[in-house]
Amino acid sequence: MDKRLKEISSVSSNYFRGNFERKVAISEAFDEPDGVSMNINMLDEELMAAMISRNYFNSIFNAVTDIVLVLNSRGIIQ
Repeated sequence: MDKRLKEISSVSSNYFRGNFERKVAISEAFDEPDGVSMNINMLDEELMAAMISRNYFNSIFNAVTDIVLVLNSRGIIQ
């Protein structure tokens, strides 16, 4: 198996476990494995942002004894 594919697999497994510290290296070839690597790295950023948002919401939720949320017609908090 290509060394880069092993790295992609390893980093993806780390993301599954909640470890977002590693990124996949991009080579100068800019071939298909590099495209997958760039997508994996972008996924990392999105997962980190979602986790930060979730943790922020959980900290507020746990700190407030009574909370009122106002939702719009699509269920989005206003």
